Amino acid sequence: MPGYGDWFAAFCELSTERQIGMSLGPIPHSAIAMWITANGLEDEAREFLWCIRSMDNAYLDYMAQDPKARRKVASVPMTPALFKAMAGKGKT
Repeated sequence: MPGYGDWFAAFCELSTERQIGMSLGPIPHSAIAMWITANGLEDEAREFLWCIRSMDNAYLDYMAQDPKARRKVASVPMTPALFKAMAGKGKT
């Protein structure tokens, strides 16, 4: 979505904080909280956290798929409806 490029960049950077063991883990809440503080996003903290968690859940779901199935996923434009769908709060 226009205007959310910085948040997508934050998601990519925060992804380096995730636990990796037998499988990928979610981005730790502490890493997101530190990003919020370090980047002055306190006024948008709830929305930022929700967006990062939505992107993270979609990423983890995608990575849990069989590698052959991953190749079949089409690119979808990021929209508010898509964010809601990723969070299980609506349909695209």
